[in-house]
Amino acid sequence: MNYILDLSSEIGTSNKTSQLACSYVDSFLGKKQLNSLSVLQLVGVTALSIASKFEEGREILPHQIYELCAGKFSLDAIVTLELFMLDALDWTLSLVTPCEIIQFLLLNTCDSSFDFSKLAMHAEAYASLCMTDSKLMSKGCITVALASILCVLDKFKFFEFRKGWTQMVEKHYNVDFEAAESCLELVYKKLSDLGSEDEVSTCPSSPLM
Repeated sequence: MNYILDLSSEIGTSNKTSQLACSYVDSFLGKKQLNSLSVLQLVGVTALSIASKFEEGREILPHQIYELCAGKFSLDAIVTLELFMLDALDWTLSLVTPCEIIQFLLLNTCDSSFDFSKLAMHAEAYASLCMTDSKLMSKGCITVALASILCVLDKFKFFEFRKGWTQMVEKHYNVDFEAAESCLELVYKKLSDLGSEDEVSTCPSSPLM
């Protein structure tokens, strides 16, 4: 999954696209067993190509995948794997990602005059990081999305807003913040392990509706 996020950053796809690709890989590996790391690399690139084509209307072309995999696989093998993956996924490409949940929650709980794009950007980045951790993703997309938002609110020191926001979301959307807080602890541990405890820049105040 780290490879997908690195490649996504390199070619400039969105957080949602990279999260879709990670979901495709997770679903695919749940149905098919792989015994080779090189094949896993091809699966990752192919998943990102499928996600990019589905979400953004652009793909990683077979000859580009060939180069990314250092010529380990023929063009025929690359095209065949894409069809194999699509079949294994039952051609179900529209999956809910933490990114979508983050956007939905912030859009519906922040004042309409407030630009929450910076909050969303950081929350989506944390959610993408969670996609690389099977223990975190076992918590589910909603819990990961909530934990990622809470992480950003803590980083911005929006403590009063955080309290009111959690109460509002619990009331209107019946979500489990106890699970989100537990997940948040795992996010902080992962950030600490990676040495990624950097501070984020200041945001405007009072985003609550």
